[in-house]
Amino acid sequence: MKTIKHNCKCWAILLYLLVWLPIESMAQTVQFEMVVEKTDGTEIAFRITDDYPVLQYLYGGEDGINTLEIQTANGYTSVPCPEIKRLITREAKVIPGDANGDGRVDIADIVVVVNYLTGNESGDFIFDDADANKDGTVNTSDIVQIVKIIMGN
Repeated sequence: MKTIKHNCKCWAILLYLLVWLPIESMAQTVQFEMVVEKTDGTEIAFRITDDYPVLQYLYGGEDGINTLEIQTANGYTSVPCPEIKRLITREAKVIPGDANGDGRVDIADIVVVVNYLTGNESGDFIFDDADANKDGTVNTSDIVQIVKIIMGN
């Protein structure tokens, strides 16, 4: 019979996720992000929506290291458990014009808003950030505001 050794830190992460998961239902009204704080002091933030992030704990992957795998609309990120200091949730930082939630305002945000307005919404659309002029709706005036932000006006 094979004995499995468990990493205490990874068990703590899994326990935390059980506490964190109920917050998912609140993500519809208030934007949250899950933050992986690494032991080197860096952070990796993921916007919490109805569908993302999806978390999976991998015990002893190909390299034998326990890993937390995080799926978002843009793909997967794998973080080895020994590198994780803690997981936290916090209110998401709203960046006016950052419609795709990548942390910067650029032409890709205009494309995401146009897709939303034409009914071709993608998984990386964030309404609160797309509403660049903060009038409570996302429309062509938000595209104009995003262009102004990009141009530095």
